[in-house]
Amino acid sequence: MSAVCSPFKTIRGYSRADFDALTRISKAAHARLHDPQLNVAALADTLAMSPRSLHRSLVRLTGAAPVAWLRNLRIARAREHLLAGTSVAEAAHAVGMAPAYLARVYRTEHGISPSQEKAEVLMWVIG
Repeated sequence: MSAVCSPFKTIRGYSRADFDALTRISKAAHARLHDPQLNVAALADTLAMSPRSLHRSLVRLTGAAPVAWLRNLRIARAREHLLAGTSVAEAAHAVGMAPAYLARVYRTEHGISPSQEKAEVLMWVIG
């Protein structure tokens, strides 16, 4: 008799409970990502957790502190908007960030400004 293999144990060693917790946190963050007031305390409140519990959970599950995790989530979503053709300002507002702050953290994360990356992708698509 073979053992049933759970896919959740193979994803970075997550258990089903870990996967469910991360999914719950991610859904709550994505639902309010457009809100500039979304921060660790607000996300924790939405999840009915203390900010400390949220911090422990995210560090354990992702290796990132909640502030960095939210920022990276916003940068990733802004990148999706940019690659879909929106302006830097529209992408920034869609993820609850000021355009100047998005440009700064985007450059830090990707090594290129959002407008430069958008132009490079456009040139690649056009040919």
